[in-house]
Amino acid sequence: MVETSQIANLLPVVDPNLIKSDFVLKDYLIEHQGSNRLNINVSYTDKINNSPNLSPVLIQQIDQALIQYPNESDSWRILNQNLTQQILKLNPNLSEITINLEVLPSAVNGYSFISNITQTQPQFIPDSQSFLITNSDGNNIVRYDGTTGNYLGEFIPAESGGLFAPDTPIIGPDGNGDFVNDIYVTSGDKPATSSELGASAVLRYDGITGVFIDEFIGDNANTTIDETGGLLRPYGAVFGPDGYFYVASFLTDQILRYNGKTGEFLDVFAFGNQQPGGLNGPNGLLFAPDGNLYVTTQGSVAVNGKADFSKGLSSQILRYDAVGQSSVFATPEAASDGAGFVSLLGLALNPNNGSLAVSDFAGGIKNYDLLTGELLNSISTNYLGTSPSSNFLGGLTFGNDGNVYTVGFDTREGANNIGAILAYNPLTGVAISNPNNPNSNIFVGPDSHLNRPIGITSYTPPLFGNSQLTETWSVSSPNLVVV
Repeated sequence: MVETSQIANLLPVVDPNLIKSDFVLKDYLIEHQGSNRLNINVSYTDKINNSPNLSPVLIQQIDQALIQYPNESDSWRILNQNLTQQILKLNPNLSEITINLEVLPSAVNGYSFISNITQTQPQFIPDSQSFLITNSDGNNIVRYDGTTGNYLGEFIPAESGGLFAPDTPIIGPDGNGDFVNDIYVTSGDKPATSSELGASAVLRYDGITGVFIDEFIGDNANTTIDETGGLLRPYGAVFGPDGYFYVASFLTDQILRYNGKTGEFLDVFAFGNQQPGGLNGPNGLLFAPDGNLYVTTQGSVAVNGKADFSKGLSSQILRYDAVGQSSVFATPEAASDGAGFVSLLGLALNPNNGSLAVSDFAGGIKNYDLLTGELLNSISTNYLGTSPSSNFLGGLTFGNDGNVYTVGFDTREGANNIGAILAYNPLTGVAISNPNNPNSNIFVGPDSHLNRPIGITSYTPPLFGNSQLTETWSVSSPNLVVV
């Protein structure tokens, strides 16, 4: 449900003006740095001449942005800068906006503050796609160009924010108030309550710089309870259409559910029963357009914080409906040129035909019809050409070019789990070579920057160019004026 404030229904009638329009929100009540009242004057230029119809939309957007503003400690100048930037981002048809924000005197502060900011619409610079890859042995995340395969550097440094054995990187909601999506990473192989490096958590990083923001999900050492709900070795994670955040807790055979905004633990969505067709070693998570949650299992049973494969349970794809009722979607067979077993990991939707793609740690990518469960095709990922395969596989993602990308690493003695990036046409299974090495069946690698890579996600960073910001501010009181 969308929150509303006292101005949500006060939508003024704006006289037609094909170029410039303005409106005023008087005596606006806001909970920021305590309770305060604002006068907000807004003027804007609409480059497609739709100004008369736009003011009510902008009022609603400003109202919601202020209600949901995340950082209580931000100064009014920073708040106004972020507000104008967000409104421009939401309305690409605006060429310019000016917000004059006046904080009215109160019994507490006794002074008024005025921030006047004019921002022009940035000319967004098309940036090439890139890939973020988690190094489970390197405890870091690296970035590669999605077109050339060139190494672009370490995006998240080793052990930043406690990053340890990272698994799944996902693009999620803004967590630091800059209105840009951020990076969420499942991390750790120890209990969440552990004081050692490697405590299970979901860590959050800035979506532009990679700087650590916070533990989105983590235990508070100052309390006697585990705020994560018992998270142990998180693998797959996904933001659901219901606003919740779902995490596969591999070493407890559970899918845990959290508040999608705060990271607060809510409940156990699903748990294993150590039986065929059950949640045995959950890994990848994906919500499909049908509203169901698809889950890969590795066929293990969690026993005292360890994965036990001795029961011989199958690695499968399970399907959960909205109330947590499950069914088996698929039970794949081992790839003919794989490592001789099945251990499913990543899930992704194929943008070319809507099928469900799944990667197998032991080798191979399979595509299934999402409606019928029919196996459409299998793709060989044995890039080393050994029998059995000497390379294991990580997760997968689709690029802007429609090809499927995955990561693998060499398990042979002395290879030190050196990794590679692989690319395939998802319909034909043909390997996509690097443009600088057309005779190779490997998109990138082997590359020493890839240290037992597991997770991969497509990432196109936002770039802002040619945006101009003009700012004035003033503080006034009966005895002081600063301009």
